[in-house]
Amino acid sequence: MSSAQEKVQKILDDACSQENGPPGLVFGMMDKKGNWLAKSAAGVRDLDKPDQPMTTDTVFAIYSCTKMLAAMAVMQVVERGQLDLDEPVEKWVPEISDIKLLDGTPAKKKITMRMLLSHTAGFSYTFFHAGLRDYCKENGLDEFDPGRWEEDYAAQPLIVQPGTDWNYSIAIDWAGIILHKITGKTLGEWSKENIFDPVGVKDLAYLSKFNQAELGRFVGMHERATDGKVKSRAHFAGAKFDSGGAGCLGTLEDYLKCIIVMVNEGKALNGAQILKPETVDEMWKDQLTEETNKGLYASIPAARPDLTNPTEVAPGMNKGWAISACLTKDPWPTGRNANSIWWAGLPNLFWMADREAGVVNMVMSQILPFGDPRTLTPWLEAEKAVYDSMT
Repeated sequence: MSSAQEKVQKILDDACSQENGPPGLVFGMMDKKGNWLAKSAAGVRDLDKPDQPMTTDTVFAIYSCTKMLAAMAVMQVVERGQLDLDEPVEKWVPEISDIKLLDGTPAKKKITMRMLLSHTAGFSYTFFHAGLRDYCKENGLDEFDPGRWEEDYAAQPLIVQPGTDWNYSIAIDWAGIILHKITGKTLGEWSKENIFDPVGVKDLAYLSKFNQAELGRFVGMHERATDGKVKSRAHFAGAKFDSGGAGCLGTLEDYLKCIIVMVNEGKALNGAQILKPETVDEMWKDQLTEETNKGLYASIPAARPDLTNPTEVAPGMNKGWAISACLTKDPWPTGRNANSIWWAGLPNLFWMADREAGVVNMVMSQILPFGDPRTLTPWLEAEKAVYDSMT
């Protein structure tokens, strides 16, 4: 066992063994040749099943870590000439042109795919915006209802004018629906055919394609109560459409095999060309301007404390937004290089891709609310342990 592996294992063990620490964690860091620099699991899959230890092949609901996978699929459609990033998307989803702001003000600009992939289309999430939360509650809209996308997402208003600011949102769900309209294939079907199968993964798919009863390696969901205690809770209901914003289940290895494409000129570990090098270059570019990045620098409130803590994206760092992840323009104290990309999933999953070093990593947990320091801290500590071993 390497020194980095030993250190990472201890970091995870210590985090999970603390009273009210995360029930279980998985962490892995891989280079672009497919070598594991560290790969560890600790704790249990489910507090209610203490006889089932967490393993590195445990299947997680990855929530917003799905967004990068969906963005890769959409960019493949762009490569094929079927979609222009700056063309109004009302061509495929006419209903989007009728969406107004919360106060009833009409949109002044037409929404484009670039806006959707950069979270500048004007949408938000109910758990990050109190006004939107209240509006949706009053109108019976629920972005977590698995079978009502057309009714609920299409009825969700904007919170700012399109093209004016960054707000984390349901926009990638719209992007996936547009892919379906253009190609005639659901996001899950397209992704399986053009990403998952070519990359060679077996335990990564959109939730609508999984039968949870057959998933013996599926992790349990947990929550940290206001008194700090951790307990089990139910997963959200299974999706009936392929949510580009939050719809995938998968394992550590399969997810990183897909993300490695972003540091390997668009190629998978097996040599399959998933994206063109120039497409990858475009995806790494900052899509924001000084006018549209203010929201990225602002503190994001917790409109639903059961789902998220108040949060700030990479506080104190210069940053932008790539397609579709945070681009941090400063180096990290962990050893991560400047101009790396990273993002997260609601139950405290975090991934990153460092193009300069040619590495990717991920920590996986299943605990709410988002922004849990007892998960975030071991991720960064584990990352630092691996970078230290590389110098």
